[in-house]
Amino acid sequence: MFGVGSIIKALSVIVVVLTLALSAWYVTGIRAELAISEENSKKLLSAVESQKAAMDQIIADQKKIKKLNDELNDTIRKQQQDMSSLKDRFTKSANGETRDLGKTAVAKPTAIQNVINKASAKALRCMEIASGSPLTKEELNEPNSECPALTTPSK
Repeated sequence: MFGVGSIIKALSVIVVVLTLALSAWYVTGIRAELAISEENSKKLLSAVESQKAAMDQIIADQKKIKKLNDELNDTIRKQQQDMSSLKDRFTKSANGETRDLGKTAVAKPTAIQNVINKASAKALRCMEIASGSPLTKEELNEPNSECPALTTPSK
């Protein structure tokens, strides 16, 4: 009934069908893996963009910190100059000669008292300004001599 030729034909058809079935199964698996890979690529690209945005923000923050640090250093430098100037007021006269404030106070107590009272009032105003009080019109025109770094308007 069945000859060798028929069996070979049947086996050939079975091999072809199996090959096509295995090929279809393999292609389906590859497509599924490709879909997973594409989804992973999208996630990675999103993560890269997120990291770039974070790095840009960090760079902007660093620039801002540097600017604020420079401003702070400038304020410190001005305050050190003010401290040096204050020290010189006690140890040097207007013409630059060395003086002893104690001896002058003994010789001219009223004059020294008036000078100290005026300077104390200006120093208290400096504390108010340092605490956030706005500058007055007079201070805008003529900075407080006790704290020029605080009362000189920024340009």
